[in-house]
Amino acid sequence: MVISNSGTNPTGAVERRIQLAVQVAPEHADYSEIRNTWAELDEMGVDLITIGDHFYPAFGDRDGRTFEGMTLLAAMAEVVKTAAIGPFVAAITFRNPNLLANIARTLDHISGGRVVLGIGAGSKERDHIDYGYPWGSPGARVSELERAVPIIKHRLSRLNPPPLGPLPLLIAAGSSRGMRVAAEHADIWHIYAPPAEVADKVGAFVEACALIGRDPDEVTRAAVLGARDRIGDPDEVVASSGATILTYGIFAPFDLGPVREVLAWRDWINARGAQAAT
Repeated sequence: MVISNSGTNPTGAVERRIQLAVQVAPEHADYSEIRNTWAELDEMGVDLITIGDHFYPAFGDRDGRTFEGMTLLAAMAEVVKTAAIGPFVAAITFRNPNLLANIARTLDHISGGRVVLGIGAGSKERDHIDYGYPWGSPGARVSELERAVPIIKHRLSRLNPPPLGPLPLLIAAGSSRGMRVAAEHADIWHIYAPPAEVADKVGAFVEACALIGRDPDEVTRAAVLGARDRIGDPDEVVASSGATILTYGIFAPFDLGPVREVLAWRDWINARGAQAAT
């Protein structure tokens, strides 16, 4: 289950494990292609498989084919047997937060307790306007995130039956206010920034944690490794961000070659870390 950025080996020493998250874009592909890709990624040993939450394609032909994210996640929960799954990320503006909590809990049961609930403030104007959702300023959308997160957590505590697994909360945030929300509530903070700004964002996040008395090491960090065939240097991404979850996006036609390369690096790094801790 993708949640902790560390564990213990048989000697009791703490070791940090690198995990790989792969986002399978639902744009410009048939459902059968998407489904088969989920299954193959699961067999390959990817740690977390995610889907986007957009109503129109986020790349390529903006009027091309795409599917609704939460419906796809319900199907993914049955197809994927080992990896964690979740939205990357659910736009907080699209769904009542009580409803979103209930959807996540239901998905968690379908998957056997493997859901990571990824949320963000929403970023696509056309999705909002064309589907009848208000399109506020960035600040207004972050305000909605601030309001919604405690509601989600409260609803999760009341649902019967409760979530089957830990149902960690991932918050993608790059603004100062968004990072404060993540510092207070997130199990996983996904760094949302261009590579050149990552170090500054990490510093701001650490400060946000200090203001509320939270140890920043309690929050697992995730960072973008790349998309399609554009792979960053994973050692550099980890060094600059302190991330233990690296996210990589794939788009139709789905090429899993780069994913295999990153998985080989992940396994080598984790094996080296385990040896060093013994």
